[in-house]
Amino acid sequence: MPDLSVTIGGIKFKNPVMASAGEPTTDYAHMKAAIEAGAGGVVAKSVAFSPELAKSFDHARWAVVDENRKICSRGEYPKMFTFYGRGGIPLEPPDWIETLQRVQEVADKHGSVLVGSIGTGPLDKMVETAVRMERAGLRIIELDAGCPQVSQLGLSQSEMELVKSHEIAGLIAKSVIGAVSVPVIYKVAAEGHDIIETCRAVKEAGAAGATLINRYVGFLVDIESGKPHLNSMAGVGGPWVLPLTLRWVSQVYRTYPDLPIFGSNGAYDWQDVVQFLMSGASMAQFCSTLMLKGYRVITEAVQGLEEFMDRCGYSSIDEMVGLAVKNSKTYEELYAFREKARVDQELCSGCRRCLNACFYQGLEMVADDKVVITENCKGCGMCVMVCPDDAIRLSL
Repeated sequence: MPDLSVTIGGIKFKNPVMASAGEPTTDYAHMKAAIEAGAGGVVAKSVAFSPELAKSFDHARWAVVDENRKICSRGEYPKMFTFYGRGGIPLEPPDWIETLQRVQEVADKHGSVLVGSIGTGPLDKMVETAVRMERAGLRIIELDAGCPQVSQLGLSQSEMELVKSHEIAGLIAKSVIGAVSVPVIYKVAAEGHDIIETCRAVKEAGAAGATLINRYVGFLVDIESGKPHLNSMAGVGGPWVLPLTLRWVSQVYRTYPDLPIFGSNGAYDWQDVVQFLMSGASMAQFCSTLMLKGYRVITEAVQGLEEFMDRCGYSSIDEMVGLAVKNSKTYEELYAFREKARVDQELCSGCRRCLNACFYQGLEMVADDKVVITENCKGCGMCVMVCPDDAIRLSL
């Protein structure tokens, strides 16, 4: 039986599958459902101090967009959906600390970890909220200073710097970390000036980890009406964004391998959890998929991960963390060898699709309607992908 546990900042998570801060963790019932589904950790919905962000939360609007950029309906959507919407962050409810204490009791019962989350706001209020969360019994806190809606609220440049500047990120982290004794992690904005620098700043401030990344801000158009979907800009996430997220996860892991990473934005199933881990994250958070499919996503992700590890012989999560990064080559290393296409003439039907797909004159048709490879072949792989006969391979 593989060991799925992960320890970050002295806090042990029974598995690396989490529910991230968002609509699926807005209240006691939802967080309880995520915990009972088997989540290793649950990040409570962030609380903030901005009436503008709270107004956005009160007027939340969501859409699921398919591969044709059409709004999905009737509960039908592809795996690579785009999750497009406006959420915002609510003001702290009067009984929020008591709610977190109740959730903490459920988390303790199930061996899960409850993470408190604090959104962007005046520094003194962020610090004071963190102190209250610690006193309430929470063992770890996330600073969610990268909400994608902030850039659409007409805030001043100085207020925007609170979200985007890595220097300010370091200041926020240092101030909160200095006021509490529990581990603090920092959630990084997708559109920060320099994500690597932000991670450096919060690491130097003493952060126990970084969450990568928050949603992007996007703009999608309904061409029939000439209006933007949801009538405005909106946050963008969903499974399609996974390669973009993993790019930052892998780069931060390569730069700061001792900084634990909580992967967020793009996870759909257990396979994506594995991708997060092998890209350098120690934990993987779900949100959009939970909103569409429910908390069974967590149960299935944990089960799928365990079965995968058992089948492939991984005994611990640590064996997978950063594996793909370690196996990744630089472009310079790739230039040291070149694969070229090879055609199995017995399988080739002479359909010419590969010729249409080659932009380097790397293939040509001979008299007997068979394709041959020329010296111009770069080994790009386009011909392999389009061949319907499985007649082409790349080899050294």
